[in-house]
Amino acid sequence: MRLFICAKTAIEVIVMLPALAGSITAFAEEQDRGIALILAADYAEKRVEHTFKAAGPGGADVVFDGEMSAAAVALTAAKGGFYISLNAEMPLREETTPIGESLLFLERDDYALTLGYSVFERISVFAGYKYGKTRITNVYTDVDLSGPTPRPYLGSSEFDLIEEGPFLGLAYNQPINEGNWLGVNVAYGFMDSEIVNHTLATGGGNTGPASGSGDTEGFSFGVRWSHAFSAATQVAVGYKMNTYDNEGADITGTGYKYESVYNYITLGLSHYF
Repeated sequence: MRLFICAKTAIEVIVMLPALAGSITAFAEEQDRGIALILAADYAEKRVEHTFKAAGPGGADVVFDGEMSAAAVALTAAKGGFYISLNAEMPLREETTPIGESLLFLERDDYALTLGYSVFERISVFAGYKYGKTRITNVYTDVDLSGPTPRPYLGSSEFDLIEEGPFLGLAYNQPINEGNWLGVNVAYGFMDSEIVNHTLATGGGNTGPASGSGDTEGFSFGVRWSHAFSAATQVAVGYKMNTYDNEGADITGTGYKYESVYNYITLGLSHYF
């Protein structure tokens, strides 16, 4: 049986790999259709860490981290070994993390368009374009969060970390036994990055980093187990890690570097039409 590996999106967007549990092209032939469609949805819990490197000797790194939950949907069309897929990931709720005398709110949106081709029975190559934005909001409470009596509210700050650009990837699919498949995928992205400070463009103090722009190198690795409930419906669980290395200059002319690491645990469902 020819396995069509649909590794749709790689950098930061949840890679659902909805066709790991069978052959979408074979399914299309069985249904006497020229084009096969897949609708997939994932739920994800992820750990996020953004580390801004110290600007000079003796300085301290600044870390924004926390946990996030998200839902992702994908629509894929395939024919003759080729496929095209559109993905969207949206936060299910804002995650709140106490950090010192502030509350940190994290949320993430991602969108990607991917084109791919099944070059061998179990190997697929893909390329695409993605846009991703993490919004970080700090609410400064000037309060000991472990104490019973809150102190006066002082203000808040908000800034976005944005990555946008192309990516390339490779996916491998291995059948384990009847109805079970294991998929592995890797990808590399070379994108533009941007920091947008909505509170104070020049940053500083409690307002976060200054607005600026630069380049991003992204790497993605994922592993996913899929099980077929029927010829057209599958369930899957997976783990994924995405990393970004960002370097650029802010509007004051100061260079910056920051790293972002995302670790995902996902649960998904997909159906062929």
